[in-house]
Amino acid sequence: MTIRLAMLGFNDAAESARLAALFTHARHWQQPWEVVEQVADAEFVLLAADDETTHYPPHFSPENIILYANQPSQQAKWHLLRPANAQTPSPLDFTLLLKNITQSRVKSAPVIPVKTAAKSESLKVLIVGSVGSGKTTAVKTLGGSSAISTEAKPSDQTQLQKSTTTVAMDFGTLRLDDATQVRLYGSPGQRRFDFMGDILLHKAAGLIILIGNDRSDCLSELNYYLNAYHDFLRTHPAVIGVTHNDISPTPALRVYADFIQARGQSWPVRKVDARNHLEMKGLVDLLIETARLR
Repeated sequence: MTIRLAMLGFNDAAESARLAALFTHARHWQQPWEVVEQVADAEFVLLAADDETTHYPPHFSPENIILYANQPSQQAKWHLLRPANAQTPSPLDFTLLLKNITQSRVKSAPVIPVKTAAKSESLKVLIVGSVGSGKTTAVKTLGGSSAISTEAKPSDQTQLQKSTTTVAMDFGTLRLDDATQVRLYGSPGQRRFDFMGDILLHKAAGLIILIGNDRSDCLSELNYYLNAYHDFLRTHPAVIGVTHNDISPTPALRVYADFIQARGQSWPVRKVDARNHLEMKGLVDLLIETARLR
């Protein structure tokens, strides 16, 4: 059933329109959202707030109020962090909000057993990143026995970093649930094979960018890939995975997040070990959930 949402307290029409678009485009969620003009027609209210003098709508209980502000409040059960300068909220924060509200509604709803056939879905995800960032390892970790790679001995300076490198692509499949399969493609990290990334990008649902934290130019590498896939990222989501934190614990994630925000973007950043199945699967889950909201 569609969740009807009213929006209150917005003084910036452009900011209000961006928030309305986020909820309206969440049509692939388990319970889609609809933005309505009349508060009386709404089940939830999204309340924009800047200070403690906020007036909460009297006809809504805290369980049905989403506070859009810098800090949460006991008068609203739900909170969505409001970025500075009327920027768009973080895709991660927005996704978690919808997920938590949906789960809360499911728990409170009566259980009605219905047998329906699950619709099969196959999604494509491209993994890119610098040489040695863990792309091949990530595909093998996620794909298991289905993973294949095209590695060869490097003939350039890459041989100083690793004995073999991907020259075409890595490929593997991951079953997220009974109805969803993800096809994983890993692009070569050497610049001379960048054209493969453009080819593999076709019909991808989103992009995973892996950056080795042990590189002295890690932010430059991230900047390179965000620029290289700029056109794709205008309409598709990305998540950033920072690897090799056991080798180099710095820069911290906050440095990456600030760097991305300075570019006017808000892609989520996580520390991951490409050898850890749960951590890598969490990165894929986050990307797919964000893609379904667009």
